[in-house]
Amino acid sequence: GSKKFILYEPNDRQYLYPKKETDWNEYSTLNIYEKNINKPLFKYAKRIDVDLFKGDILLLPNGWWHQVETKPESCGVSFWYD
Repeated sequence: GSKKFILYEPNDRQYLYPKKETDWNEYSTLNIYEKNINKPLFKYAKRIDVDLFKGDILLLPNGWWHQVETKPESCGVSFWYD
């Protein structure tokens, strides 16, 4: 299987309409597949697409915004550390 990571740099935070979930966590209120007519700043965010295949690894630094699309029959492991 494979995975597609859609990434946005931490500097793009202002364009992603963040919403606080906990004291240390937030998420974007955007649906990246819609036109986002009511969220005009999104057009300034710089999208980076990364495709991962069997044996690949991605180090995602703290603060990077991401969405993951999993292709059929795929497995992933996440590890959080400080």
